[in-house]
Amino acid sequence: IGNEAFSDCYALESITLPNSVTTVGAKAFQSCIKLESATLSNAMETIPNSMFYECTGLKNITIPESVTTIGVVAFASCEALTSITIPNSVTTVGAQAFHHCTKLESATLSNSMEAIPDYMFYNCAQLKEITIPESVTSIGEYAFYNCASLKNITIGKSVESIGAWAFSAIPQAATII
Repeated sequence: IGNEAFSDCYALESITLPNSVTTVGAKAFQSCIKLESATLSNAMETIPNSMFYECTGLKNITIPESVTTIGVVAFASCEALTSITIPNSVTTVGAQAFHHCTKLESATLSNSMEAIPDYMFYNCAQLKEITIPESVTSIGEYAFYNCASLKNITIGKSVESIGAWAFSAIPQAATII
């Protein structure tokens, strides 16, 4: 599937990518505002940059175990998304991957991730708790900025650096372990 192949298809409500699809181009489904669910191919290794950017109606997505990389801004501004599980096959996540997913309440991170990129969960105002896996050595700038509902934060012992403003604008009552 090529770059921007279905971008701005405003009436598209769901997609199912067969396992014959191995590669999807950048911005393939960007701004498909009525898209509510997506089933991805088990042959995909990469969720490209901006694949679902501004898919404001996206509620359900399962990232297959075949995926190793999630691109920059891949799910940014998916305002209806309430939970995400990043499988352990994923080692790299691009900056702003879930930026402005305002209804995102839960996120389970891969135990293989090496870093939490800049702005990963920026302005995810409903995110309630997060566990940073032991595999993570750095947390980027503004990674959890304005996660106003964040109450429990568990940071793995391997974290060596935390970027500027990474946990700013979160409740003062948050528990950090």
